[in-house]
Amino acid sequence: MVAIDPEAPEGPIFRRTTIEDFQDAGSFDVVVASLALHHVEDLGDSLDKLVGMLRGPLILNEHAWDRLDPMTPEWEEEHAGLHGYAAMRTELDERFEERFFEWRPYPVDGEEVPGLGFRYVGVPR
Repeated sequence: MVAIDPEAPEGPIFRRTTIEDFQDAGSFDVVVASLALHHVEDLGDSLDKLVGMLRGPLILNEHAWDRLDPMTPEWEEEHAGLHGYAAMRTELDERFEERFFEWRPYPVDGEEVPGLGFRYVGVPR
């Protein structure tokens, strides 16, 4: 098991890096990404990298920040330049076959907003 994050703690399983810079010659049975995909610089390249590493499913816990309605100026400013749901879904569908999908509530300003979070499981095509 390897856990990557630019701000990862010290420890044998942790790597302080991004998916873009992650270097590992091995392959993985599963990749779990929680609230990370919308942050990657090049969404297509990052997903291509994951496809090349995977022997099994990609499991995502994400949010579709661009579906917040009404969009507050603070929320829009905080998420400017990040990938929205349509971009993530398009890139995922090109590379993965969906095995599971559900909309989930996501907390915004202390309130659970229905249909803003999502869980996704896909396997490389």
